[in-house]
Amino acid sequence: MKKTIGIIGAAVIALTLFIAPSASSAEDFLVAHVDLQWALNMSEKGKAAKKELEEEQERLKKELEEEQEELKALRDEIESKRDIWNEETVEKKEAEFLTRGRKFQEKVTRVDKEFTARKQQREQDIIQGLQEVVTEIAEKEGYHYVFESSLGAIVYARDDIDITEKVVEAYDKK
Repeated sequence: MKKTIGIIGAAVIALTLFIAPSASSAEDFLVAHVDLQWALNMSEKGKAAKKELEEEQERLKKELEEEQEELKALRDEIESKRDIWNEETVEKKEAEFLTRGRKFQEKVTRVDKEFTARKQQREQDIIQGLQEVVTEIAEKEGYHYVFESSLGAIVYARDDIDITEKVVEAYDKK
């Protein structure tokens, strides 16, 4: 998918660069590029979101590890007391272990899915804000096109037309 987007992006860039200069003089035609992934990671809001998500992930990890330790303790108890308990108690404890183990696996899957969704939503919100800033800068400075360089569609771009740092600065000021 990413490769296809890259190929399509390269084709659009090539067509744009060949067709657009004929519509106006080459001096009037302004192109820039921005690395939104870098901007996401370097913006103050992006750094804060990353830190907050890392803290949440660590908290969730500890919570799940504690629950896993409880399951291991129950398993160890069953193994160590199997000879002491009657068959009914062993069966009851094994059923409890299986039920809790299944619920634990479901919880791990749910927590991972929910965390991933929250992370993606936070990143998408920041990228949307960054894109708005890119639009503002492009309109203010007269760029005809601003390409996103982190998607891999741009094979080469000069550093002097990279507006990423300008975008981060403007975004952080907002």
